[in-house]
Amino acid sequence: MLMTGKEYLQSIRDGRVIYVGKERVKDQTTHPAFADAARTYAALFNMKSDPALRDLMTFEEGGECYSMYYLQPRSQEDLRRRNRAHRKIADFCFGLMGRTPNAFAGNLTGLSLKPEVFDSEPGGSRNNLLAIYQHVRRNDLRIINQTYGSGQSCASCSALRA
Repeated sequence: MLMTGKEYLQSIRDGRVIYVGKERVKDQTTHPAFADAARTYAALFNMKSDPALRDLMTFEEGGECYSMYYLQPRSQEDLRRRNRAHRKIADFCFGLMGRTPNAFAGNLTGLSLKPEVFDSEPGGSRNNLLAIYQHVRRNDLRIINQTYGSGQSCASCSALRA
């Protein structure tokens, strides 16, 4: 299922706690510090439903449509297709937008091509990695690394784990 820009904006209205200085942000989609970036991310999601860009930004597999950055390349042409989609996103943002939806997706897709690496230790996690890849791809999710406040350790925060 391809996520639309509207669905993306709705998905980030999830009660997360964000502060700008001492001000608690009620809605990052309308707050002046975040609204423009949120609209830019929404526009990136909308590219996939634009009929003029659909072939560039998506691919079909098993009767389902997915974001191009989840394509597991099996040929040079697949790599070229992925590159064109990544380039379109970079051009749209003038190469200045960090953590675009394709950033983590490209890494995760690469890991999914050789999942046996995750079984090299006892209690391997190949199945976890593949389940995460399928879930993120199927739901067209944008995953980013979490930024922590000063003195807060990663262990004290919940995160998606393989």
